[in-house]
Amino acid sequence: MFRNLFVYLFISVSSIFGFSAVSFAEDYVVGVHLPLTGAFARAGQAYREGMLVAEHLHNLNNETKVRFDIVDDESTATKAVTAVEKFASSGDVAVIGGYASSIIGPASEVSNRYGVTYMTAGAVSEELTRRGLKTFFRVNNNGGYAVAVNGMLDELKPTKVAIFVNTRSDAPSLLAKSVGAHLKQQNIEFVEYPFDASTTNFQPLVNRMRLRDKPDVILMIVYENDYIGILRAAKLIKPDVKAMVGTWSVATVKMQEDFPDLMEKVIGCALISFPAAFNDEEGKTFQATYKELYGKDVDYQAVYGYVQAKLVFDAIDRLAKKGSFDRTKLADELRAEEVNSLIGKIKFDDTGENIHFSLRMAQHQGKELPIVAPSDKATKPLLLPARPW
Repeated sequence: MFRNLFVYLFISVSSIFGFSAVSFAEDYVVGVHLPLTGAFARAGQAYREGMLVAEHLHNLNNETKVRFDIVDDESTATKAVTAVEKFASSGDVAVIGGYASSIIGPASEVSNRYGVTYMTAGAVSEELTRRGLKTFFRVNNNGGYAVAVNGMLDELKPTKVAIFVNTRSDAPSLLAKSVGAHLKQQNIEFVEYPFDASTTNFQPLVNRMRLRDKPDVILMIVYENDYIGILRAAKLIKPDVKAMVGTWSVATVKMQEDFPDLMEKVIGCALISFPAAFNDEEGKTFQATYKELYGKDVDYQAVYGYVQAKLVFDAIDRLAKKGSFDRTKLADELRAEEVNSLIGKIKFDDTGENIHFSLRMAQHQGKELPIVAPSDKATKPLLLPARPW
């Protein structure tokens, strides 16, 4: 499928959109490592789709031409590091990186060693922006997720929360710490259930939680396959909770399509509702192009992919127009500008953090993913009990 889309983008698309192809020799090459296979493949594939739309639209509308060199990092840090070494030594002008802090951390270290800008929308660990790297940038962060989750919990008004935490990397634990501090301030009892990344059978944990702790809300700060295991166990054991709340990578169309029986009424972090409803011209163009290329509507992970790629492409364009292009100056160009995007204003501080990042909460409702929190941004009411049983 990817090969067909690639050909469509760079050969056939001229007949649809009316532009002439440009020689690859004139292109600015951006290296990309994404988890197209392995544990994070659903996220990686969605990110890639959004990024290819950004590449296509940039080349339609700008004199500077860009193209991706995409490598499947197979959801592993080793493959990601090898890919970045290849990109940097080949002269790629920037790197856009994968998914999960444990992978993006070492990969971005390599990129920084070469002085090559590294952009991501797939890692939220606070440690990543405390390393003093001058070439590291990320669109999203732990703070944005914490605000969204805490707001959802405030609206649910739980008496006790059970928090499942994957210990694979720092990001889930750091988010759990932020949420725990908020619950403590609200005098709401909570209990954490940390588990190793190798865990596949969640029935013992869910059953112990049901018998011993008796929460009325379950929060899952986990990764894709963990959601499936936890929700499958919960649907079997049926704890008496009013809501199953996730964080990243659960409020997605792909999860809905693959596991409709497990996702119904589950809540998760999102940037946009599904089907998407963009009001600005850029959003409408992105949505129409995405649907033309992929035959489906946009979900929030594709938006992440598009936004991170467009940030890099626009900075390349600005820098190229200033004269002789030097990839080591791209980081300064990114940091200098505050820009509007499909996810709101973006401004990077000295650490590479996007100081304006924020999120909303969506709920699986049949084949839709409406925004349900915060209440003033909701596109549909929250359905309770928010659980798939």
